[in-house]
Amino acid sequence: MQPLSYTIGSKVVRADDCQGVSLAAQAKEIDLHCFGRYKYPGDRLKKDEVPGINSCGVWKTLREQHYGLPPHQNEGIKIIMALQGEMPITIEDHSYVIRPNQIMITRPWQMHSLGNPCFAKGKLGWLMFDVGVRHPHQAWRWPKWLVLTKAELDSLAKALRYNEDAIRSVSPNFTKVFVDFVELAKTPNMPYRGSQLAVAANALFLRLLAELESHPPVYNQELTDSLRTLKMFLSKLPLRLHEPWSVQSMAEACDIGTTHFTNQFITLTGETPAKFLQRLRLERASELLRTTTWTLKDICAKTGFSRASYFIDVFTQKHGVTPLQYRKAGAIQSH
Repeated sequence: MQPLSYTIGSKVVRADDCQGVSLAAQAKEIDLHCFGRYKYPGDRLKKDEVPGINSCGVWKTLREQHYGLPPHQNEGIKIIMALQGEMPITIEDHSYVIRPNQIMITRPWQMHSLGNPCFAKGKLGWLMFDVGVRHPHQAWRWPKWLVLTKAELDSLAKALRYNEDAIRSVSPNFTKVFVDFVELAKTPNMPYRGSQLAVAANALFLRLLAELESHPPVYNQELTDSLRTLKMFLSKLPLRLHEPWSVQSMAEACDIGTTHFTNQFITLTGETPAKFLQRLRLERASELLRTTTWTLKDICAKTGFSRASYFIDVFTQKHGVTPLQYRKAGAIQSH
Protein backbone atom coordinates (compact mmCIF):
# COMPACT_ATOMS: atom_id res chain seq x y z
CA MET A 1 0.00 0.00 0.00
CA GLN A 2 1.37 3.40 -0.93
CA PRO A 3 1.76 6.04 1.80
CA LEU A 4 -1.46 7.97 2.27
CA SER A 5 -1.89 11.47 0.91
CA TYR A 6 -4.84 13.79 1.36
CA THR A 7 -5.90 17.21 0.20
CA ILE A 8 -6.39 20.37 2.25
CA GLY A 9 -7.46 23.30 0.10
CA SER A 10 -5.08 23.42 -2.84
CA LYS A 11 -2.36 21.41 -1.09
CA VAL A 12 -1.89 17.66 -1.44
CA VAL A 13 -0.23 16.48 1.75
CA ARG A 14 1.35 13.16 2.66
CA ALA A 15 0.07 11.53 5.81
CA ASP A 16 1.43 13.05 8.99
CA ASP A 17 5.12 12.37 9.64
CA CYS A 18 4.97 13.16 13.38
CA GLN A 19 7.27 16.15 12.88
CA GLY A 20 6.16 17.65 16.19
CA VAL A 21 7.33 14.52 17.97
CA SER A 22 10.68 14.61 16.15
CA LEU A 23 11.23 18.29 16.93
CA ALA A 24 10.34 17.82 20.59
CA ALA A 25 12.86 14.98 20.80
CA GLN A 26 15.56 17.05 19.08
CA ALA A 27 14.89 19.87 21.55
CA LYS A 28 15.18 17.32 24.38
CA GLU A 29 11.67 18.16 25.57
CA ILE A 30 10.64 14.50 25.31
CA ASP A 31 12.47 11.19 25.71
CA LEU A 32 11.54 9.34 22.52
CA HIS A 33 11.93 5.67 21.61
CA CYS A 34 10.26 4.38 18.45
CA PHE A 35 10.37 2.36 15.24
CA GLY A 36 9.18 3.83 11.96
CA ARG A 37 8.72 3.50 8.20
CA TYR A 38 8.41 6.17 5.51
CA LYS A 39 8.99 9.57 7.13
CA TYR A 40 7.95 8.55 10.61
CA PRO A 41 10.71 9.01 13.20
CA GLY A 42 12.66 6.28 14.91
CA ASP A 43 14.87 3.28 14.14
CA ARG A 44 14.01 2.06 10.65
CA LEU A 45 11.89 -1.04 10.27
CA LYS A 46 13.13 -3.36 7.54
CA LYS A 47 10.85 -4.41 4.72
CA ASP A 48 10.43 -7.93 6.09
CA GLU A 49 9.96 -6.85 9.72
CA VAL A 50 6.29 -6.82 10.76
CA PRO A 51 4.94 -5.23 7.53
CA GLY A 52 1.88 -3.20 8.39
CA ILE A 53 3.42 -1.57 11.45
CA ASN A 54 4.30 1.92 10.23
CA SER A 55 5.16 3.49 13.58
CA CYS A 56 5.21 2.43 17.22
CA GLY A 57 6.93 3.49 20.40
CA VAL A 58 6.76 5.50 23.55
CA TRP A 59 7.65 9.00 24.67
CA LYS A 60 7.89 10.76 28.02
CA THR A 61 7.91 14.53 28.45
CA LEU A 62 10.96 15.94 30.20
CA ARG A 63 10.15 19.63 30.46
CA GLU A 64 7.80 22.38 29.28
CA GLN A 65 6.51 21.65 25.80
CA HIS A 66 6.63 23.80 22.67
CA TYR A 67 5.43 21.15 20.20
CA GLY A 68 2.25 19.29 19.31
CA LEU A 69 0.64 17.42 16.43
CA PRO A 70 -1.85 19.64 14.56
CA PRO A 71 -4.81 18.08 12.70
CA HIS A 72 -3.60 15.22 10.51
CA GLN A 73 -4.43 11.79 9.15
CA ASN A 74 -2.45 8.55 9.13
CA GLU A 75 -2.07 5.51 6.87
CA GLY A 76 -3.79 3.07 9.19
CA ILE A 77 -5.52 2.60 12.47
CA LYS A 78 -3.75 4.45 15.26
CA ILE A 79 -3.92 3.28 18.87
CA ILE A 80 -2.64 5.72 21.48
CA MET A 81 -2.54 5.11 25.21
CA ALA A 82 -1.78 7.54 28.01
CA LEU A 83 0.61 5.77 30.35
CA GLN A 84 1.17 8.72 32.70
CA GLY A 85 -0.64 12.05 32.85
CA GLU A 86 -3.43 13.31 30.57
CA MET A 87 -3.29 14.32 26.91
CA PRO A 88 -5.82 16.65 25.23
CA ILE A 89 -6.80 15.44 21.77
CA THR A 90 -9.28 16.28 19.04
CA ILE A 91 -10.94 13.87 16.64
CA GLU A 92 -12.99 15.33 13.79
CA ASP A 93 -13.34 18.66 15.64
CA HIS A 94 -14.48 17.03 18.92
CA SER A 95 -12.27 17.61 21.97
CA TYR A 96 -11.35 14.88 24.45
CA VAL A 97 -8.79 14.12 27.15
CA ILE A 98 -7.15 10.71 27.18
CA ARG A 99 -6.17 9.49 30.64
CA PRO A 100 -4.20 6.50 31.98
CA ASN A 101 -5.91 3.16 31.31
CA GLN A 102 -7.66 4.65 28.29
CA ILE A 103 -6.90 4.26 24.59
CA MET A 104 -7.71 6.44 21.61
CA ILE A 105 -8.36 4.69 18.27
CA THR A 106 -8.53 6.54 14.94
CA ARG A 107 -8.99 5.34 11.37
CA PRO A 108 -7.22 6.70 8.25
CA TRP A 109 -10.11 8.98 7.29
CA GLN A 110 -10.39 10.59 10.73
CA MET A 111 -8.64 13.93 11.19
CA HIS A 112 -7.18 14.21 14.69
CA SER A 113 -4.63 16.17 16.73
CA LEU A 114 -2.61 15.78 19.92
CA GLY A 115 -1.94 18.64 22.31
CA ASN A 116 -3.71 21.88 23.12
CA PRO A 117 -1.76 23.02 21.17
CA CYS A 118 1.36 21.53 22.81
CA PHE A 119 1.91 18.10 24.29
CA ALA A 120 0.90 17.68 27.91
CA LYS A 121 3.23 16.37 30.60
CA GLY A 122 3.24 12.62 30.90
CA LYS A 123 4.04 9.40 29.08
CA LEU A 124 2.36 8.09 25.95
CA GLY A 125 2.63 4.97 23.81
CA TRP A 126 1.29 4.37 20.31
CA LEU A 127 0.91 1.96 17.42
CA MET A 128 0.15 2.94 13.82
CA PHE A 129 -0.99 -0.11 11.87
CA ASP A 130 -1.81 -0.20 8.15
CA VAL A 131 -4.73 -2.49 7.29
CA GLY A 132 -4.74 -1.54 3.62
CA VAL A 133 -7.68 0.87 3.63
CA ARG A 134 -8.10 4.57 2.92
CA HIS A 135 -11.91 4.83 2.91
CA PRO A 136 -14.59 3.59 5.35
CA HIS A 137 -16.20 1.09 2.95
CA GLN A 138 -13.02 -0.83 2.06
CA ALA A 139 -12.39 -4.28 3.52
CA TRP A 140 -9.48 -4.50 5.95
CA ARG A 141 -6.47 -6.62 4.99
CA TRP A 142 -4.40 -8.03 7.85
CA PRO A 143 -0.73 -9.09 7.38
CA LYS A 144 0.06 -12.79 7.21
CA TRP A 145 2.32 -12.74 10.28
CA LEU A 146 -0.67 -12.24 12.57
CA VAL A 147 -1.57 -15.65 14.00
CA LEU A 148 -5.12 -14.84 15.03
CA THR A 149 -7.62 -17.01 13.18
CA LYS A 150 -9.64 -15.60 10.28
CA ALA A 151 -12.73 -15.59 12.49
CA GLU A 152 -10.87 -13.68 15.20
CA LEU A 153 -9.51 -11.13 12.72
CA ASP A 154 -12.97 -10.73 11.20
CA SER A 155 -14.38 -10.06 14.66
CA LEU A 156 -11.62 -7.56 15.43
CA ALA A 157 -12.12 -5.76 12.12
CA LYS A 158 -15.88 -5.62 12.67
CA ALA A 159 -15.46 -4.19 16.16
CA LEU A 160 -13.08 -1.49 14.88
CA ARG A 161 -14.89 -0.72 11.59
CA TYR A 162 -18.50 -0.61 12.79
CA ASN A 163 -17.86 1.80 15.64
CA GLU A 164 -15.74 4.92 15.90
CA ASP A 165 -15.74 5.56 19.64
CA ALA A 166 -12.95 8.02 20.31
CA ILE A 167 -11.88 6.95 23.81
CA ARG A 168 -12.16 3.55 25.44
CA SER A 169 -11.21 2.38 28.94
CA VAL A 170 -9.09 -0.77 29.10
CA SER A 171 -8.15 -3.33 31.74
CA PRO A 172 -4.81 -3.58 33.57
CA ASN A 173 -4.13 -6.73 31.51
CA PHE A 174 -4.38 -4.73 28.28
CA THR A 175 -2.20 -1.97 29.71
CA LYS A 176 0.54 -4.49 30.56
CA VAL A 177 0.47 -6.06 27.08
CA PHE A 178 0.48 -2.63 25.44
CA VAL A 179 3.43 -1.40 27.51
CA ASP A 180 5.37 -4.61 26.81
CA PHE A 181 4.89 -3.98 23.09
CA VAL A 182 5.67 -0.24 22.81
CA GLU A 183 8.68 -0.42 25.14
CA LEU A 184 10.41 -2.86 22.80
CA ALA A 185 11.42 0.34 21.00
CA LYS A 186 13.77 1.04 23.89
CA THR A 187 15.92 -1.87 22.69
CA PRO A 188 16.22 -1.20 18.95
CA ASN A 189 19.10 -3.66 18.41
CA MET A 190 17.56 -6.62 20.24
CA PRO A 191 18.14 -10.05 18.67
CA TYR A 192 15.38 -11.43 16.44
CA ARG A 193 13.80 -7.97 16.44
CA GLY A 194 11.16 -8.66 13.80
CA SER A 195 10.03 -11.83 15.50
CA GLN A 196 9.91 -10.20 18.93
CA LEU A 197 7.80 -7.36 17.54
CA ALA A 198 5.49 -9.86 15.82
CA VAL A 199 5.01 -11.91 19.01
CA ALA A 200 4.27 -8.79 21.07
CA ALA A 201 1.92 -7.35 18.42
CA ASN A 202 -0.01 -10.63 18.22
CA ALA A 203 -0.45 -10.58 21.99
CA LEU A 204 -1.62 -6.97 21.76
CA PHE A 205 -4.23 -7.60 19.07
CA LEU A 206 -5.48 -10.71 20.85
CA ARG A 207 -5.85 -8.71 24.06
CA LEU A 208 -7.59 -5.90 22.18
CA LEU A 209 -10.08 -8.40 20.74
CA ALA A 210 -10.77 -9.70 24.25
CA GLU A 211 -11.32 -6.13 25.51
CA LEU A 212 -13.75 -5.35 22.71
CA GLU A 213 -15.66 -8.60 23.19
CA SER A 214 -15.90 -8.17 26.96
CA HIS A 215 -17.44 -4.72 26.54
CA PRO A 216 -18.84 -4.67 23.00
CA PRO A 217 -19.19 -1.30 21.30
CA VAL A 218 -22.44 -0.24 19.69
CA TYR A 219 -22.16 -1.22 16.05
CA ASN A 220 -23.30 1.11 13.27
CA GLN A 221 -23.26 -0.45 9.80
CA GLU A 222 -23.64 2.95 8.14
CA LEU A 223 -20.04 3.73 9.14
CA THR A 224 -18.77 1.25 6.53
CA ASP A 225 -21.18 2.08 3.71
CA SER A 226 -19.75 3.43 0.45
CA LEU A 227 -22.35 6.19 0.70
CA ARG A 228 -20.42 7.50 3.71
CA THR A 229 -17.23 7.55 1.66
CA LEU A 230 -19.07 9.58 -0.97
CA LYS A 231 -20.40 12.01 1.66
CA MET A 232 -16.88 12.54 3.00
CA PHE A 233 -15.62 13.19 -0.54
CA LEU A 234 -18.40 15.73 -1.19
CA SER A 235 -17.64 17.56 2.05
CA LYS A 236 -14.10 18.24 0.76
CA LEU A 237 -15.00 18.88 -2.87
CA PRO A 238 -15.62 22.66 -2.44
CA LEU A 239 -11.93 23.00 -1.53
CA ARG A 240 -10.84 20.99 -4.57
CA LEU A 241 -12.78 22.66 -7.38
CA HIS A 242 -9.55 23.63 -9.15
CA GLU A 243 -8.70 19.99 -9.86
CA PRO A 244 -9.46 18.59 -13.34
CA TRP A 245 -12.22 16.27 -12.19
CA SER A 246 -13.99 13.73 -14.37
CA VAL A 247 -16.64 11.25 -13.24
CA GLN A 248 -14.01 8.53 -13.43
CA SER A 249 -11.43 10.43 -11.37
CA MET A 250 -14.04 11.28 -8.72
CA ALA A 251 -15.03 7.62 -8.51
CA GLU A 252 -11.38 6.59 -8.28
CA ALA A 253 -10.80 9.12 -5.48
CA CYS A 254 -13.51 7.27 -3.54
CA ASP A 255 -12.38 3.81 -4.71
CA ILE A 256 -15.90 3.13 -5.98
CA GLY A 257 -16.78 1.74 -9.41
CA THR A 258 -17.84 4.47 -11.84
CA THR A 259 -21.38 3.16 -12.43
CA HIS A 260 -22.04 2.56 -8.73
CA PHE A 261 -20.50 5.94 -7.90
CA THR A 262 -22.78 7.73 -10.38
CA ASN A 263 -25.90 5.96 -9.12
CA GLN A 264 -25.07 6.72 -5.48
CA PHE A 265 -24.19 10.32 -6.38
CA ILE A 266 -27.60 10.88 -7.97
CA THR A 267 -29.33 9.19 -5.03
CA LEU A 268 -27.49 11.41 -2.56
CA THR A 269 -27.59 14.77 -4.37
CA GLY A 270 -30.34 14.51 -6.98
CA GLU A 271 -27.83 15.59 -9.63
CA THR A 272 -25.30 13.89 -11.88
CA PRO A 273 -21.67 14.34 -10.82
CA ALA A 274 -21.02 16.68 -13.77
CA LYS A 275 -23.98 18.94 -13.00
CA PHE A 276 -23.21 19.00 -9.30
CA LEU A 277 -19.59 19.91 -9.93
CA GLN A 278 -20.49 22.65 -12.42
CA ARG A 279 -23.00 24.13 -9.98
CA LEU A 280 -20.37 24.27 -7.21
CA ARG A 281 -17.87 25.86 -9.58
CA LEU A 282 -20.36 28.49 -10.74
CA GLU A 283 -21.36 29.31 -7.16
CA ARG A 284 -17.71 29.73 -6.17
CA ALA A 285 -16.98 31.81 -9.28
CA SER A 286 -19.95 34.06 -8.51
CA GLU A 287 -18.65 34.57 -4.98
CA LEU A 288 -15.20 35.48 -6.27
CA LEU A 289 -16.66 37.93 -8.78
CA ARG A 290 -18.52 39.66 -5.93
CA THR A 291 -15.73 39.66 -3.35
CA THR A 292 -12.44 39.98 -5.27
CA THR A 293 -10.88 41.89 -8.12
CA TRP A 294 -9.34 38.76 -9.59
CA THR A 295 -9.17 38.45 -13.37
CA LEU A 296 -11.39 35.94 -15.15
CA LYS A 297 -8.29 33.87 -15.83
CA ASP A 298 -7.50 33.65 -12.11
CA ILE A 299 -11.10 32.83 -11.24
CA CYS A 300 -11.16 30.08 -13.86
CA ALA A 301 -7.95 28.60 -12.45
CA LYS A 302 -9.34 28.69 -8.92
CA THR A 303 -12.67 27.11 -9.80
CA GLY A 304 -11.57 24.52 -12.35
CA PHE A 305 -12.80 26.03 -15.61
CA SER A 306 -10.19 25.10 -18.21
CA ARG A 307 -11.15 27.86 -20.68
CA ALA A 308 -12.40 31.39 -20.00
CA SER A 309 -14.64 31.27 -23.08
CA TYR A 310 -16.43 28.20 -21.76
CA PHE A 311 -16.77 29.78 -18.33
CA ILE A 312 -18.33 32.92 -19.87
CA ASP A 313 -20.79 30.81 -21.84
CA VAL A 314 -22.04 28.67 -18.94
CA PHE A 315 -22.05 31.63 -16.54
CA THR A 316 -24.10 33.75 -18.94
CA GLN A 317 -26.52 30.89 -19.51
CA LYS A 318 -26.94 30.52 -15.75
CA HIS A 319 -27.26 34.19 -14.74
CA GLY A 320 -28.43 35.92 -17.91
CA VAL A 321 -25.46 38.30 -17.81
CA THR A 322 -21.75 37.94 -18.47
CA PRO A 323 -19.34 37.54 -15.54
CA LEU A 324 -18.13 41.15 -15.90
CA GLN A 325 -21.70 42.47 -16.07
CA TYR A 326 -22.48 40.42 -12.97
CA ARG A 327 -19.48 41.90 -11.15
CA LYS A 328 -20.42 45.44 -12.20
CA ALA A 329 -24.03 45.01 -11.07
CA GLY A 330 -22.84 43.71 -7.73
CA ALA A 331 -20.50 46.66 -7.27
CA ILE A 332 -23.31 49.11 -8.07
CA GLN A 333 -25.70 47.43 -5.63
CA SER A 334 -23.11 47.47 -2.83
CA HIS A 335 -22.89 51.27 -2.88
